[in-house]
Amino acid sequence: MIKDYKGWTSEQREAEEPGGIVRTVPQEDAKYCFVSGATSEKYIYALYSGNLRSATEFIDPALADTVYVFDWKGNPVKKLTLDHSVRSIAVDEENQILYAAAFMDKDLRLVRFDLR
Repeated sequence: MIKDYKGWTSEQREAEEPGGIVRTVPQEDAKYCFVSGATSEKYIYALYSGNLRSATEFIDPALADTVYVFDWKGNPVKKLTLDHSVRSIAVDEENQILYAAAFMDKDLRLVRFDLR
């Protein structure tokens, strides 16, 4: 059972659309939480932003440099701090590599981090 789950942002509201579809909409000043995730057979990797969504500042709230690692029971295992802000992550468990999409010099790049 998931308790106190608020989705991807700290504050959000639900909006119902035609056809009975319900979606969540973040408020203007919502704090982005987990923005990307990846799994391996052993761990769950969650990219955490913590940035505020702001209409007045040019900060991409989906960029982050913190990855929380959990076991499959939801227990925290470790916290990784990346040396680049990234948008999404993927894991190569066999080679122990974390791949991430990052903006560097105004270009989108794929960067890799050794997990050993």
